Amino acid sequence: MGKKYYHMYFSIFMVTLPTAVMTFILIKTLDISVYIPLTIIMYYFYLFSSIFLFIAGATDPGILERNLVRIY
Repeated sequence: MGKKYYHMYFSIFMVTLPTAVMTFILIKTLDISVYIPLTIIMYYFYLFSSIFLFIAGATDPGILERNLVRIY
């Protein structure tokens, strides 16, 4: 994450916000027999996307060394 760790917080927020909005929409519009399975599936995908987002943000990308040999 480096010095700009707040980008990770913003990314998590941008994943969480649509999930929360969709949950409230499902509660108001659907029957509970349909709402429960959809919510479980939605939070399953939310959990894994958040985990993989954190892994991608926390993993060292590595540095490629420059080729110092000049070919004339």
